[in-house]
Amino acid sequence: MLPASLSNFRNYQSNYLACLNLLPGFKEISAVIEEFLKKIVANGAMYIRIRPQTLPLIIKDGFLKNAMETSSSASLGGAKSRIESTEFLFNCDKNKMAAGDYPTFGYLSTDNSVVNLYATYEMAYQYGEIAIKLKKADLIERTTMTVGTSLDFMSFAYLVPTLLSDPKATCIVGLSNSFQKGSQYAPYGPGSLKNYLYLAAKIQDGTINENNFFRISELLGYDNPLFKYIELQFHGRVTIDNFEEIDVMEPLDKETSEKLQALKIPVVKAEL
Repeated sequence: MLPASLSNFRNYQSNYLACLNLLPGFKEISAVIEEFLKKIVANGAMYIRIRPQTLPLIIKDGFLKNAMETSSSASLGGAKSRIESTEFLFNCDKNKMAAGDYPTFGYLSTDNSVVNLYATYEMAYQYGEIAIKLKKADLIERTTMTVGTSLDFMSFAYLVPTLLSDPKATCIVGLSNSFQKGSQYAPYGPGSLKNYLYLAAKIQDGTINENNFFRISELLGYDNPLFKYIELQFHGRVTIDNFEEIDVMEPLDKETSEKLQALKIPVVKAEL
């Protein structure tokens, strides 16, 4: 059974993709982008960043809580911003969604855990210093992705995420995903191919590829701030059984380390 957040997703994405395919040249551009997306999913790893003080609580609960359950969010607008954005992104009905039905957010990065910690260090201030590396095989069928964050510049009104198991170019800001209410947000205007063209050109000239995609903010973000990082949305519970390892730059306290050892979850400390 699909998580509640994805209950209407496949038809929603299909209809959105049909609209995008009406844009002249989109099919050719999307072929380039989708080949890139497949490669980064194959080569990349899933992460969630947290603060050290949060880790003991996660171990106690046995799962990661989403913004609705904690009544907090690292994003501007707090947890409430996730209600509106989730409706736009996945065509959910908030009246049918319990707090636990909302997605948990992370990012796609290099499979090299130590490189990831340093390459994405700018995330530490907002999201936390610790990176939890997740088991891709466990979650890939219920994880979606956007190229860039889904909240910045009200991006959620101008894209539809894509399943990691079947990457589509819908996950880049372009066409309004809700013609009735989306136009009010319009960061670049409905129907624009601007961001698809930009990304496809950078893929074709080799600026960004499957080996350096985790540096997307450095490579592309200076010219286009929408490309900040590859955001992942995890649907359904992410439990400690889905943890591959805990990556840290500073040692954990003794009690937390012992609990992770008992759970057989490795702790990897970054060393230059």
